[in-house]
Amino acid sequence: MNRLRWMPLVAVALVVCVAPAAGAKPPGGAVISPVHRAAGMSGGELLADNWVTDLSNPAGTFAGGCMLLGNDDRVAFPAIDENLAATCTVKPGTPVFIAPGSECSDVEDPPFFGATAAEQRACAIAVDQDFFLSATISVDGGKPVEIIAPRFELVSPQTTVDLAPDNTLGVPPQTATFVAHGWGAMVRGLSPGTHTITADVATSDGAVSTVVFTIHVVPRGHAR
Repeated sequence: MNRLRWMPLVAVALVVCVAPAAGAKPPGGAVISPVHRAAGMSGGELLADNWVTDLSNPAGTFAGGCMLLGNDDRVAFPAIDENLAATCTVKPGTPVFIAPGSECSDVEDPPFFGATAAEQRACAIAVDQDFFLSATISVDGGKPVEIIAPRFELVSPQTTVDLAPDNTLGVPPQTATFVAHGWGAMVRGLSPGTHTITADVATSDGAVSTVVFTIHVVPRGHAR
């Protein structure tokens, strides 16, 4: 089960259609909310784009930094490294997309195999529900928000990807289809400066892991 991971993790979006009442307010005015739309995509579409970006590059390409997702690359996702950390520099107005989860495809062995879209969807949901017990998100030491909850749940459409050599799935390069599942939260309203987003994750194998994202919010044209 060690392939289940935090998929592409920080979202930079110019417009996110989320009702303010649905979120929690950490220090400094930031808001933690479910993902409805960001950068012209639904939450499920962002989740799929996340996996496509990762799987079409060799494993570890983005570790410790950010992926760019969404229309016009307006979404960034910090991908954790072996130390369960990632550091990103973004411009003001950048929300952070956090989505622990997995996928099932037509090229993997069980328990990650599904031949059809319906089978892949059922597989990804079942694997995640069996594995993830809790995942809380906090910003700059604020109150943690539990995201393993129905309002944060995301499922991607079935998506086709050309797998890179040495890909994350550990299979030969080829064309594959997959469906991804996860629980997605968007952190919006980070002010200029350095912020720490902490995710504490408990899984059914007994592990409790702390993931730390360091987000430098820097206005365009200003060097850190």
